[in-house]
Amino acid sequence: MIRVLVVDDDKLARKGLISIVPWESLGMRVVGEASNGQKALDFLAEAEADLAVVDLAMPVMPGLEFIAACRRRYPAMKYVVLSFHEDFQNVQAALRLGALDYISKMRLDQQDCSEVFRRVRALIETSDRPAPQGARWDDLHDQWLAFHWLYIDSAFHGLVAATRERGPSPRGLEHLFVRLADQAARQFPWVEMASVPAIGDVDRGLAWIGEYRGRITEPVLQMENPESTEACILRAVCLSRESLASPISLEGMAQSVNLSRSHFAANFKRLAGVTFNQFLREARVERAMELLETGACPPGDVGQAVGYEDEKYFAQIFTRQTGLSPTEYAAEGR
Repeated sequence: MIRVLVVDDDKLARKGLISIVPWESLGMRVVGEASNGQKALDFLAEAEADLAVVDLAMPVMPGLEFIAACRRRYPAMKYVVLSFHEDFQNVQAALRLGALDYISKMRLDQQDCSEVFRRVRALIETSDRPAPQGARWDDLHDQWLAFHWLYIDSAFHGLVAATRERGPSPRGLEHLFVRLADQAARQFPWVEMASVPAIGDVDRGLAWIGEYRGRITEPVLQMENPESTEACILRAVCLSRESLASPISLEGMAQSVNLSRSHFAANFKRLAGVTFNQFLREARVERAMELLETGACPPGDVGQAVGYEDEKYFAQIFTRQTGLSPTEYAAEGR
């Protein structure tokens, strides 16, 4: 049985939550309540709880301060936060501190609350078990947090498609993107901490991540002397995409972002997940596909349009990557 402590300065809301949730059927039991964070800490000094349901806006000790204090004293404690929609930045802060989920006080009804606590119970029950190997959502989750999609267009589009097909809950996607934005703000120092919107559906969430990708990548083109390795590699990616019709070499691109050849090559593979030459080859084929789909370039000239002098050699590369020759691909697009 999961022991629950409810912490909210609004007595009606506190009592309402305690009364509407079918705690017993969810494998939970309310063992205490408190009107602010300090009183909750006082309670925990005398009694035990596994899960605290915490209002974020409270006097004396607000919810975030309470969670931070609890993490130091009671590291095994889990949290669900209560908040109004307009307080979503604080919700994100609570999720970064380890809160498992949140409940909007605008939707304080039995169905919504039961759904949240059902998810929370499952998370608590599995928290000590290793994640199943090959689990599809776990794999997608890890791919998003690896950030290869930031550098490679095909990786981004493939990950978007796979996530849409997997159909995670909007709340699950929201949690992922909060974690992702937090990691991005540390990994890419030119990017401000993003405020992830409340995601009503998966398509809206995927549209947001596409916009966020642009907010990370676009500024690097204005950086003449990038300071971080991430910025250097990302700038090389952007410069390459702008110059696909021209000769591009690993050595030349490394020099353009002020990195040694070896340092550039090693870090490109580490950050993008593929070698620079693999990236360049795939990017040129993708550009060729766009030109053929729009009819902007005839199949016999498309190789030169994307930087290959030998059309026959490019046709081999294109066929190997797409399964069709440039002529066949153009014909299918008509």
